[in-house]
Amino acid sequence: MRRNLRLLRWVVLCALLALVATSNSIASGGNSASAQLCQQGGWAQLVRSSDASTFTDEGDCVSHGARQGTYSQLQVQAGCLRLGRSYDFCITMSAFGLLPGSLVSTFIDLGSLGSASSFETVPADGALPLHVEVGLTCDGAPPVTFRFDAYAVGTTVGGATVTSRRVAGEVSICG
Repeated sequence: MRRNLRLLRWVVLCALLALVATSNSIASGGNSASAQLCQQGGWAQLVRSSDASTFTDEGDCVSHGARQGTYSQLQVQAGCLRLGRSYDFCITMSAFGLLPGSLVSTFIDLGSLGSASSFETVPADGALPLHVEVGLTCDGAPPVTFRFDAYAVGTTVGGATVTSRRVAGEVSICG
C-alpha cells in the first residue's frame, strides 16, 4: 500500500510538472527564435535554406521553423552619400544562412554611368555584412540624375541559389 502511494505521488508530481511546462509554453506564445524571425513581415525577407523557396505568409514561415527547417536571407539596400565634392553610391547587403566558402555576387547597374560588381566569400558563420561603394566625382560636373538597379546572388547553406529582391530607384547628384 505504501509503495502504491509513493508511485501515485510520483505520477501526480510528473503530471503537474508537465502541466506547468505546457502552460508556460502557451503563455509565452511559442515565441521561438524561428517564430520571431517570421513575425512583423520578416517572413517576406526569408527563404527556405533547402531550396530557396519563399513563404506564402507568416504562418507558413513559422510552420517551417517548427519542423526544424532552416532559413536563409539575402537583402540589398542602396543609398548615396555626399563626401565633399564627390558622391559615393553605396550598396549595403546583409545575409545569413549562406553556404560558408561560397561566393556572393553583388551587381549594380548605374544606367548611363556604367555598372559595377563585387564578389565576396561567405565566412564560416554563413553571415555576411557587405558595403560596396562606387565613387562618383562631381568636380565641375553638371547635376546628374541616374536610375540604378542592384541585387545580389548567393548560395544557401542547403546548396540552393538565392537572389535578393532588386532595389531600384533614381538618384540626383552634383546638384
